[in-house]
Amino acid sequence: MTLSRKPVIIVTAGYYTDTRPYASAIASAGGVPIVLLPGQVDVHLNLSFDGAVLAGGKDVHPSLYGQEFDPDIEPSTDEPRDRLEFAIIRLALERKLPVLGICRGLQLINVFYGGTLHQNLPGNERFRNTIHFIKEPRNYLAHDVTVHSGKLQRILRSTSFPVNSIHNQGIASLGSGLRSTVIAEDGLIEGIESADGQILAVQWHPEELVATQSQATALFSNIVSRARAHSQLSSKMETSLLGGDKLEISPVITRICQV
Repeated sequence: MTLSRKPVIIVTAGYYTDTRPYASAIASAGGVPIVLLPGQVDVHLNLSFDGAVLAGGKDVHPSLYGQEFDPDIEPSTDEPRDRLEFAIIRLALERKLPVLGICRGLQLINVFYGGTLHQNLPGNERFRNTIHFIKEPRNYLAHDVTVHSGKLQRILRSTSFPVNSIHNQGIASLGSGLRSTVIAEDGLIEGIESADGQILAVQWHPEELVATQSQATALFSNIVSRARAHSQLSSKMETSLLGGDKLEISPVITRICQV
């Protein structure tokens, strides 16, 4: 009998993103996490992977959704990462691979599909009565969300539960072809999915909640399960690297995968 390999899940991140919680959650669910940073591969992304998690991080550049920087906020963006993740989404769509967006990942997916963002939630009167940003502790449950019918509801097995919240931006207008199926108490969109359920995304940080919340564990179990189903369909492609260097896997990720 031939044993199937573990599915490889790319985690896209910025250079200062703490990827350990994402990697640990993926590894615990049975996947092999590989952190991918801007500049490690060229824009053609000739990579072999079975699924992708778009992690949290800096803001999506507002030019991607037709806006200038809000003058009331300090710009904090990562354009090389924006380009990397747009390319990852395109590649995943071509290969029909599952994608899970988290926090910034949800926002970037929405922008990829033509949606727009609120750049300054704290400065928006509509959202001031809900706590959307508590940096520490990162597992603090800040507010409840309501889950409507859809794939996320089937995965989460809940119609309402509390989530953590570590963001100052959020979805303003929903991208074409996406459904908003998780909503915060103030009406902010907290969960989206493509019509076929291939792409899912949440605004909170489930990687920080896997030790205490079944809904968080379910999200990572689902992305790994979907990636495993597609792993045998993933074609091996020649890796194209900048400078001829070998693709680097974070030492932290390597240690986690060896546990």
